[in-house]
Amino acid sequence: MKKKAAKLPAVRGKKLALKKAPKSKVPKAKAPKGIQLKLKRSQRKSVLGNVIFILDARIDMSPQQIKDVSRYKLGQRVVYESSSRKKYQENAMARVENSRDNTSMFASPGEQARGIGKSFYQLARAGVSSAAAALSLKITVNSLLKGVHVECKSMGELLEAEEAIREAAQNVKDYLTVAASYNKREQLIEL
Repeated sequence: MKKKAAKLPAVRGKKLALKKAPKSKVPKAKAPKGIQLKLKRSQRKSVLGNVIFILDARIDMSPQQIKDVSRYKLGQRVVYESSSRKKYQENAMARVENSRDNTSMFASPGEQARGIGKSFYQLARAGVSSAAAALSLKITVNSLLKGVHVECKSMGELLEAEEAIREAAQNVKDYLTVAASYNKREQLIEL
């Protein structure tokens, strides 16, 4: 007996459809023998007519190399952080520092209440800055393995991110090459 497909719940007469997060637009290929960095550049116009520069990047590597990245804990290494992310992180740290209250224990209750209010206000602002930093661009080795989609208003920032991605791919390759040489073989070096 065949089962009927479940209907999506209706909202004001319209069906709901689940949308997946946008994926990187760099096509996935067979596992390569070495490490490959795939970059795709493009651009589009914003609603206001400004040019937005786009970079899709992904590192492809063999399943063994992916295991080695996990084994050597390279996945969480930060490849690139946007300047706005750094600015928000610095703001959050400054707000936390400013939240310290130097009000005396012997001060009037009004002064103590003001000091506590100031501390809570500064901590709330630090939370907002931290949330903004979390939403800003951060690229790690793991995110490059999955594929990243970067959009920037400034070509300079995009080129900076691209250079950091290229350098990181080379660093991962070099790291894995050197790590593979630690295999109990004896090496003779003549001087």
